[in-house]
Amino acid sequence: MLTVQLVPVTARPYVGGSTDNTVLQLAVGYNGMTRILGRRSQRQPTDFSAPAEGNGWSRLGGGTGLRRLFTAEMANEISWLLPAALLAVAFGVYLVFRWRLGRGEKAALTMFTGWLLVSAVVFSYMSGMVHPYYTVAMAPAVAGLVGIGTVWAWRYRTGWNGRTTLAAIIGLTAVWSSILQHRNGFGPTWLPWLLTAVAMAAAVAVLGFGSRRGVAAAVTVGVLAAVGGTTAFSIATAATPHQGSIPTALKKCDAQLGNCMGDEATNPDLAGVLANTTTEWSAATNGSQSAAALEVSSGTPVMAIGGWSGDPVPTLQSFIDDVHGGKIAYYIEAGRGRSFEEKGHGEVIYGSNRGASHTREITDWVAKHYPGTVIGESTVYRLT
Repeated sequence: MLTVQLVPVTARPYVGGSTDNTVLQLAVGYNGMTRILGRRSQRQPTDFSAPAEGNGWSRLGGGTGLRRLFTAEMANEISWLLPAALLAVAFGVYLVFRWRLGRGEKAALTMFTGWLLVSAVVFSYMSGMVHPYYTVAMAPAVAGLVGIGTVWAWRYRTGWNGRTTLAAIIGLTAVWSSILQHRNGFGPTWLPWLLTAVAMAAAVAVLGFGSRRGVAAAVTVGVLAAVGGTTAFSIATAATPHQGSIPTALKKCDAQLGNCMGDEATNPDLAGVLANTTTEWSAATNGSQSAAALEVSSGTPVMAIGGWSGDPVPTLQSFIDDVHGGKIAYYIEAGRGRSFEEKGHGEVIYGSNRGASHTREITDWVAKHYPGTVIGESTVYRLT
């Protein structure tokens, strides 16, 4: 940050997303406190997962409040083992008061619990831009608590407290996993019922078995059944092609939500045209997301007009100068789905920059002076 601040404005690119071309405002403002507190201004682009006015609602993240982590896409991202983690916290506190944890174990309990609770409160109540994938920050805390909680419960499995905790961890995880599978319509309809039945039977067995071997077998079966749903969901997510800047669990891109990149990411003919250019910029297009998709598919540099959120660069005159200087081979008005269209009430979807006046000026100037041809769903103008 200090390095960027020390470089003169005339000697570096515009700090995309900032309102005053400073990296401090971007880090502390746009990507900092406004993510938590929100902001309302004409300069702010609308993000599809930003909350609606006044009620803190996010289309993927749900409404503000502690239940947010158990609703909508946030539930799919982080909540599978969250009930077990909270139970581990309660059991750990119980063991602390019984003087049954060592110093290192108390430190681990304190660290992971603080990590989980602080993150959970922030994500639950933040009213600015909130994306469900932010909850990845909670994953180490959830994993740590479930791990140490299960170990402690196993250690005291000969007593009612250890067995009850083991059975509760298995049962809670299985039931919540079943709810999430039903909510998402994931897998065969019988799978959640089967996994839950096996897990509940194992939980009962944990409470009833007297021998060490019997408890071990019941816990093994119960754990496998309890995590079966989230394991299958994770494998399916990894096997599902994803694109765009808004990753979601399992689901493919959805133009209604805005996580599809569109034609610029899936047009091999267009990528081939750009790959054969020799100019400083193979092409220019509106918005960083479109430019990024074209860069990845073609392996060439693409100018992002308007940057990430309607940044005031390049100006029309500087763009004209670059074109006349032979620096840009093509201008691409890429094909866009609903996620990149203007949607009434003056709302412009985040990342498209279609509502920025200077980007529209550039588009109009190109269309006036150069003939266009269609490649796939994209209109392409040759500038050289």
